[in-house]
Amino acid sequence: MMIWNRRSRFGSEPNIQEEYGKFEKLCSFKIHHSRLFMKNRGVTYEYGAIDYYDYVDMDVFSIYELADMEVTTDAELPQEHSIVGDDEEEA
Repeated sequence: MMIWNRRSRFGSEPNIQEEYGKFEKLCSFKIHHSRLFMKNRGVTYEYGAIDYYDYVDMDVFSIYELADMEVTTDAELPQEHSIVGDDEEEA
């Protein structure tokens, strides 16, 4: 059973310690997504978004829950990742 939820990007940040209270097994995740790897004086991330997921129960959390979190983001995630840089030749 999932009890986590994605925090609104437009709302204020909640007081997690106050809201979680004595529920020691709950935590929040900060997930970066929708970015490109850019090779320009090293490898950096560009053009990304951040989503927060609150009320994650660490007793029942699994990789399947993480996959469900990815589905709830409003971005289309690429199937393959590559590094884009100015030293690549165009075909």
